[in-house]
Amino acid sequence: MWRNGKIIQQEPDLTFPDKSVYEVIRILDGVPLFFEEHLKRLTQSLASQGYPLLYSNKDYYHAIQTVINERSCNCRIHVYKVHDQLFHEVFIVPHAYPTETMYQRGVNVVSANIIRDNPHVKVYKVSYIEHVSALKKQTGAYEIVLYDQEGKVTEGSRSNIFFIQGKTLITPCAKDVLLGISREKVIEVAKQHGFKLEERDVYIHEIKEMEGAFLTGTSIHVLPIAFFDDIQFKINADTRVHHLLNMFKDKSYKNIDDLRRKYNMKDVKNRFLSYVTFDTQSCPEAETCPSSKGQYDFASVLKQEMIDIGVSNVFLDEHGYLYGEIPATKGYELTAAIGFIAHMDTSPDFSGANVKPQSIVNYDGGDIVLNQEKNIVMKVADFPALSHYKNQELIVTDGTTLLGADNKAGIAEILCMAEYLINHSEIDHGPVKIAFTPDEEIGRGADLFNVTYFGAEFAYTVDGGELGEIEFENFNAATAKIAIQGNNIHPGAAKGKMVNALLIAMELHQMLPVFENPAYTEKYEGFYHLNDLNGCVEQAKMLYIIRDHDRGRFENKKALLKRACDYINSKYAEQTVTLELTDSYYNMKEKVEPHYHLIEHAVGVMKALEIEPKIVPIRGGTDGARLSFMGLPCPNLCTGGHNFHGKFEFICVESMSKTVQILVELVKAYSTFKK
Repeated sequence: MWRNGKIIQQEPDLTFPDKSVYEVIRILDGVPLFFEEHLKRLTQSLASQGYPLLYSNKDYYHAIQTVINERSCNCRIHVYKVHDQLFHEVFIVPHAYPTETMYQRGVNVVSANIIRDNPHVKVYKVSYIEHVSALKKQTGAYEIVLYDQEGKVTEGSRSNIFFIQGKTLITPCAKDVLLGISREKVIEVAKQHGFKLEERDVYIHEIKEMEGAFLTGTSIHVLPIAFFDDIQFKINADTRVHHLLNMFKDKSYKNIDDLRRKYNMKDVKNRFLSYVTFDTQSCPEAETCPSSKGQYDFASVLKQEMIDIGVSNVFLDEHGYLYGEIPATKGYELTAAIGFIAHMDTSPDFSGANVKPQSIVNYDGGDIVLNQEKNIVMKVADFPALSHYKNQELIVTDGTTLLGADNKAGIAEILCMAEYLINHSEIDHGPVKIAFTPDEEIGRGADLFNVTYFGAEFAYTVDGGELGEIEFENFNAATAKIAIQGNNIHPGAAKGKMVNALLIAMELHQMLPVFENPAYTEKYEGFYHLNDLNGCVEQAKMLYIIRDHDRGRFENKKALLKRACDYINSKYAEQTVTLELTDSYYNMKEKVEPHYHLIEHAVGVMKALEIEPKIVPIRGGTDGARLSFMGLPCPNLCTGGHNFHGKFEFICVESMSKTVQILVELVKAYSTFKK
């Protein structure tokens, strides 16, 4: 049960004080049917009792989603006061829907002289409910139909009533009845399909002249009446009620689709938290694409989510590349197509399995204990960027895994942008393309990316760090795999014979510039990074990544490593060292600068949102670097994350939300950019 904004483990008390205000809402296919109409009536009922409305429609919708445990049930919103304290509650209530036989053959109703004090307000009144319940039990009727002292029919105890004469629907005057939501919808569909409507006084003595009758209500929808007291209607021969029922069902399912799109939008935080539960580490040793099954599993989930929120032409290929688009709004079809790209894999350098994110709400600016048991603390002294986020919400790890903000934050932000655009059709925009790629962390993200199919003139990867970062200069990158062949022999007889592969690895590493490694470099400074070293006396393997923004220095670095390997071979023996040197990607700057509008638009949008733009070089690479050389100019935008690829990774929730705004505003900015 949900009470005053919190879930409590308590069964609802179904006895309420008088003057309680309530709404019962039918849950159909997991969605509260005609939710907004019910909330409008709830607001009116609250006002009649002098109760304030403490929660928004969105609050109530999410409360309902939290408490329901069935796809089809009834949910009650109940507001009442005890000792001057106001309670707002949401909970499931017992329900009994009409059987298929009842819909086919109709039900029996009995009339009773009962007057509701204020028919326009849903207020709980114990005496009224007890009286009606007793009459139902006594007569065996499905419903009690009320009439006043003049014999004027008003409504059912929990329903509205309609009568049929030819193509005319007759229903009691609105001033005398609770304006049921189902009643309102039946009137709408009836008018749309050629029925006439009469709202007028209907008296008990007229009932025998009617050709048919039916009830409408939250649980029953449109339910034929077979007997009204002792008057029988010919249900089987009358298709009009069943026609109205079918039309009502069509309207109901359209409402469900509309509500699902409007209210089931995940905010960026919840979307991100759901994504990091997927283990999507890429595997450099694998020869498949994607390199790990977890990536394809995650892509399959994203595919369905994209379909559910209304993304068009969603396509997941056999290699794990996921594409989709948001078509241009009317009149903007000739606008240049803008794309947004993120990658699904996480780094193989640190565990991405069983991620247990922690939320630090209203961060106090101090050190963060990630894991008390293991004494893992993220200290401001080590990570001074933390000081920028005081009083904001951070998501951190538990100290045993990476977080996965690189790049699941980008995926969450792109899909939140997409859902926002889809649900705000008043925003004019050109074609918007979306893609999520595998294996970026191992340098293969663009290998099988289909630029032609993607169909964008230019794009942004959303794979950066701190809020406001714009990156269009990245490293030139290469990977060096070195195999060392030694000669193992018993240490007691090793003189002049043993060649220790591990010692050769150490010797080779010492031939490289000491301060050209990641621990001593920043900004535009390049490096050699020994990422892996393993082996024994007989054999050893080394894996280096080589990086530099400047193409000339990059080539010099590769040449130096090659000379070092040649020297080792000349000193020991040919084939002692085998070098496999492969370029991964190049600095995208030369491909992006001719399309500098990509940077200017990003800067302009950020300034308009009062976010300080920071044009910085990428000390790494993105899919965008490769894609830029494949004909798709593709700079990189921030996600809001920090300290990627390790246990101290964190991200700011407010920064993620602002990144979504950046993406939405970029789409707007490009709405006038012609091909």
